[in-house]
Amino acid sequence: MTYSEKEIAIFEGVRKLALQGADLRALKADDIARAAGLGKGTLYNYFSSKEEIISHTVLYDLFRQMDEVLAAVEGAEGFLNKCRAALTRLGEGARQSMGPFQLLLLYGGVPDWKGMAQAFSSEMQARRAQVEELAWQLACLGAEEGLFPQPIDRTYVWRVFTSATMGFQQLDCAPCMQGCQPLDEAVEEVCRLLVKALS
Repeated sequence: MTYSEKEIAIFEGVRKLALQGADLRALKADDIARAAGLGKGTLYNYFSSKEEIISHTVLYDLFRQMDEVLAAVEGAEGFLNKCRAALTRLGEGARQSMGPFQLLLLYGGVPDWKGMAQAFSSEMQARRAQVEELAWQLACLGAEEGLFPQPIDRTYVWRVFTSATMGFQQLDCAPCMQGCQPLDEAVEEVCRLLVKALS
């Protein structure tokens, strides 16, 4: 999914306001335009409502974060290093900025999430398939390295990676949990969990 420079400025404006503690439900188009460095009219050249802007911001941030994680994995060698790279990127992203799901929580949910999901269904399905394939390739790589047997069930592998990363994000990356455990220790625990679950 590609966005124009101005659309990205709008999304970054929303993220900036959220990081500053703004109540996203109370935001006005003027607030978003000012934070984005654009005129209010420009917002409506791209979006029909504040709710649509926030929905697109969540999707933009989700896809941006996925791209960063995929790039981190690609740049690492070996199963454990690839897992560490992905988890570290996820953890740093969540600890240093406002993640897509934190935006959702701040807003109290996206008003038309069902409509957004339908509008971007093919993109979301393609992204999910990409991440599922990555999980499978990682599991096969770990087996080649002798960390565990060759996997045979793609669904099981997907569930293992999904459960581990979701648990990691909830327990180790949530703003209220930061500082409870250093990120590198949490990453190592999740890597051990992955190896054990795939054994």
